Amino acid sequence: MIFQQFNPKLNRFSKVFNKKTLKTFLFFVLSWGTMSAEIKHTDVAIIGAGLAGLTSAYRLQQAGIDASLYEARDRVGGRVFSIRIGNTIAELGGQSISDGGNAPTLRALLDEFSLELEHRLLSIDCAYRTEKGLLFFSELLQNKPFSKEILIEAAKGCSTMQEVLDTLFEKDDPLYAIVEKRLQTYEGGPVDQLSLFYLDTLYYIVNGGLASAHSNKTASNFTAELSPIKGGNSRLPEKIAEQLGNTVHLEKVLQKISRSETNTILLTFTDEEIVSASKVILALPCSVFQHIAIEDNAIPQQVISTINSIKYGDIGKFLVPIKKQKNHAIENELNQHGVSLLDEEAGILTFFCSGKLSHFTPETIQLSYELTMPEIASTSLSIAYPTSSEKNSGPIGYSWISDPFSRGSYSYIAAGQERILTPIIDVDGIPVRKCFQPIRNQIYFAGEHTTVDLDSLGTMEAACESGERTAQLIIQSHKNP
Repeated sequence: MIFQQFNPKLNRFSKVFNKKTLKTFLFFVLSWGTMSAEIKHTDVAIIGAGLAGLTSAYRLQQAGIDASLYEARDRVGGRVFSIRIGNTIAELGGQSISDGGNAPTLRALLDEFSLELEHRLLSIDCAYRTEKGLLFFSELLQNKPFSKEILIEAAKGCSTMQEVLDTLFEKDDPLYAIVEKRLQTYEGGPVDQLSLFYLDTLYYIVNGGLASAHSNKTASNFTAELSPIKGGNSRLPEKIAEQLGNTVHLEKVLQKISRSETNTILLTFTDEEIVSASKVILALPCSVFQHIAIEDNAIPQQVISTINSIKYGDIGKFLVPIKKQKNHAIENELNQHGVSLLDEEAGILTFFCSGKLSHFTPETIQLSYELTMPEIASTSLSIAYPTSSEKNSGPIGYSWISDPFSRGSYSYIAAGQERILTPIIDVDGIPVRKCFQPIRNQIYFAGEHTTVDLDSLGTMEAACESGERTAQLIIQSHKNP
């Protein structure tokens, strides 16, 4: 205003500009903003390139359905993470195909991609260190039969696995400490949170086995079959990703889920890219949902509350290269922090760490390593926290609960959640966990936590099974729109 008083020409020009060109100018500005935030469109968007998301994308590709896969990490595989230590391939994530029982879905994929399995029988007996020396689990269980009837009787009136253990053992009994830690490191959660759903696992543990998934192999001789993929478990997700080609997009961190005015699902990523999809598969761990902005018109709050209530274990891993020494046997050991598993053929000692010391970072890993495995740590090289599958020369470790894209190792059913998490319903002739049923035939859920094979919950088979089934739901919806 003051400027116009001292410059009449500018004043006249301003009036002409306002009347004749303001609309054109504003249209240009608004158009430029729209172009800079251009929305990409896809028929099906899949979030998460772990085994579940990859399996879904692969089956949809085979069915001729347009699908794009988005992964937050700079690699595919999710919680399947093979690593090289010297000349040996070891697993920081999913360990053995046999954890998922016969694993029919996973085995079918292995056949399709001409991948083979290795088979090794490992001792799962362990030594518990006390002031009086080492006590072996197998010796402590001698002459102490635990039938299913005994366990069912012990579980009466209990709501958690800890209460069952309290009934079976005295607190100062070494068996209590060993069984407690074995349950936790296999099923993921602390025994005071584990549901009675895991009574079967307890049965196999106290009878010298590992879990019901391994019952058709070795049930009571303190051995378990280890069945990794030759060349590393990461070979399967990598092979599937190769088949999917440029439909896989890495380093795409999901920030927001909303619904557009035209009823498509809008996915906003941290790099400000927006993707519009007719259908979405969320193949993400439940533990990361609370870090995504989700509008109520996309996923109802009740569903989000159920998802956020699902528990994840905090199991981390330390992998230590071991050379067999003459006249010196290396035993599996168990302590208050976890349990080790020796693969003598591969030359790798894996320590499954739980509790606070499993929440390590690259900065704190050395301290956790020294506190959880003091005898081994005192004689080995410093431990590394890998960021890729490149070759390593010494011990390495990984904390899945500290990983921002998993925030936990694998899911488990907590006490009191049985009625919410276990019911299975039928959707278009396909079984679906009721709590993970599709939302308006637009948003689908996949991942090990969504499997309908509850005995394989938390395994690689569970992830593949869920991905396969979720793809079939979408294929079915395309046939019957």
